[in-house]
Amino acid sequence: MTDQANELRRLVAASRPSSGSSRARSKRVVVTSGKGGVGTTTIAVNLAVALAGQRYRTLLVDADPDRHDATMLCRLDDGCLPKRSVEMRHSLEESLQPGPGGISVLTGLPHEVEITDDGGLPGHEPLRVLNHRFDVIVFDAGNGSGPRVQTLWQSADLVLLLTTPEVPALMDAYASAKLLATQAAGVPVYSLVNMTPDTPTAHDVHQRLAQACQRFLGITLGAGGHVPSDGRVVQAGNEGEPVVLADPVCPAATPFRSLVPLVAAAAQIGLPTAEAA
Repeated sequence: MTDQANELRRLVAASRPSSGSSRARSKRVVVTSGKGGVGTTTIAVNLAVALAGQRYRTLLVDADPDRHDATMLCRLDDGCLPKRSVEMRHSLEESLQPGPGGISVLTGLPHEVEITDDGGLPGHEPLRVLNHRFDVIVFDAGNGSGPRVQTLWQSADLVLLLTTPEVPALMDAYASAKLLATQAAGVPVYSLVNMTPDTPTAHDVHQRLAQACQRFLGITLGAGGHVPSDGRVVQAGNEGEPVVLADPVCPAATPFRSLVPLVAAAAQIGLPTAEAA
C-alpha cells in the first residue's frame, strides 16, 4: 500500500480545510469499470459502508439500469423496486431506503430516467436536494461507457476506475479512460486493482495502466490501492452482507479502512458533519 500512503500524504497536504457546515453540496464518488466481473458493485457497497463507519453521512446510488446488484448486496429485495423506484415517486427522498452499516440507498433508476449534467433527474427535483442530508454520494455506475456513465464521470468529484490483473480487464479499463476521462477534464481519476494475488502484482497493474494513460492520453491516474483476492468476499455476498460488516478483519475488508481517508482527501469531502459525529 506504499503508493496509496504516499498519495494520501500528498492529498492531505494539498487539501483545503473544510467543515460540514460550509460544504456547498455532497461530494460524488463514481465507482466504475471497463467490463463486468471485476467487482464494481462489491467495491461501491463496501466503500459506502466504510465511509459511513467513519461517520460520513453516505448515500449509495444503484445507478446501473441493467442490473440491481447493489440493491441485492444491500439485502434490498428486487420486489421493493416497483414501489421505491424514482420514476414511481414524486420525491427522491421517498425513494431512499435504509442500507447496511448506516448508509442510505437510492434504487430504481431505469434507462429512461437519466441523470443530467447538473445532477438532476428529468421529471424530478435535482439530486442536489439531498445535499443537506449527505456528505458523500457513492455511485455504483456499473461497467461500460454509455451516456449515463459519461454524465457521472463529468459530474464526479472522484472516479474510482476498477480493474483486475487480467489483461482483458486492464485493456477495458484503459479504453474507458480513453473515452470518458478526456470528456471530464479536471476530474481526478484513481485506479483500484481488485482481486489481486499480492501487493507487487497490484503495483505492477497500476503502473502499467497509469503509464499508458499518461503517455497516450495525457491523463494522470492516481493510485487508489488494491483489494486482495479473498473467498470471504464471495461468501459474504452470498449471505447478502458487505464483507466490511460480515468479517471486518479479513484481508479483503481491511483495505477499505485505508481507502476512506484517500477517497475523502481526493474528493475533498472534508470532515464528517457535526450531526454525524
